[in-house]
Order: sequence, then C-alpha cells, then structure tokens
Amino acid sequence: MADELKMLQRDQYPEPRLFDRDGNLYAEVSVPTSLWHLFGTNAKRRLALKTNNINIAQRRLWQKANQIYDEFDRRQLEYIHEYQNEFEKKRLRIDEACANRVIRFGKAINYNKGNIPELSAKTPMNELIKLRNLLEFKKEDMRNQNVRQYSDPSDPEKMAMDIRNHQNNPNERLDHGFT
Repeated sequence: MADELKMLQRDQYPEPRLFDRDGNLYAEVSVPTSLWHLFGTNAKRRLALKTNNINIAQRRLWQKANQIYDEFDRRQLEYIHEYQNEFEKKRLRIDEACANRVIRFGKAINYNKGNIPELSAKTPMNELIKLRNLLEFKKEDMRNQNVRQYSDPSDPEKMAMDIRNHQNNPNERLDHGFT
C-alpha cells in the first residue's frame, strides 16, 4: 500500500477511569484522537461495572477497560481490512485497464501479426520483455513523429519538447539555436 496504515497498540491507549453516574460506577476510557473517525462524535466509551462499591469497582476496572480496548482493536482491524480491500479492488482495475491498453496498442501496431502474448505470470519473461521493448520503441517513435509532423516550430511547447528530446545529444543543434 502507498501509505501504510498503522494500528494503535494497547500501551498507547488512554488509562481507564472510574466514572460515577447516579451512584452506579462505570469504567470509562477516552477514545484516542487518531481513532475518532471510527467512533463518530462519542469521545468516550463506558461500560457498567454493575456495582456501587468503590473497592469492587477498582478490581473490575481493568477487566472492563480491556473489553473497551478490544472494541478499539476490532474497529481498527475492520477499518484496515476495508481499506486494504478497497485498495486491492482499485489496483486490480488499474492492472486490467493497463493490460487492455497494452493489448490494444499491440494490435494497433500489428505486433507479431496480432498475436500478443498473454499478460500473466505464466508467460515467459523474455516474451514480455520483447513486447515491452518494442512497444516502448514504437511509442517513442510515434511521439517524435507526431511532434515533428503536427507542431508549429515557433510554439514554445514544441521548443521545450525539442530541447527535452535532444538534451542528451551534444552533436545535434536545434532549429531555434539552442543546444
């Protein structure tokens, strides 16, 4: 993935607190700011300790906090899996589109009499390299031909393209005098 998603670890979660509401005690943990997008507007998670005795509540506090931490972990994992699935779908669509373009371009220039090798892992690498080299050569050839044929020589864009195309050739002098 382009930007790797990182999961918060349990030691990065906020400490649990006791929260008293109408005589009932709750374990309360603030949602870390990096997870707010997973929990909406509720910035705190609370679970009832089912007691009003402070000593019993202290003993149950970490048990309930771990349940809240489990929820944090679960939501993060769901989000990461959803993100990865979406990324994979996009990558596959892009791969298919690129393969279709390569095949169409190969057929358009009549590569190997229209017999284009299958673009898969099963195809021998030397065939794929041969196809790639020829298609790149044809692409550059067509681009240079189009630039020469259809561009106005006084066009600044054409001049910049000429400079870029010939910048590595010190023996060639361009029409406008730049080398």
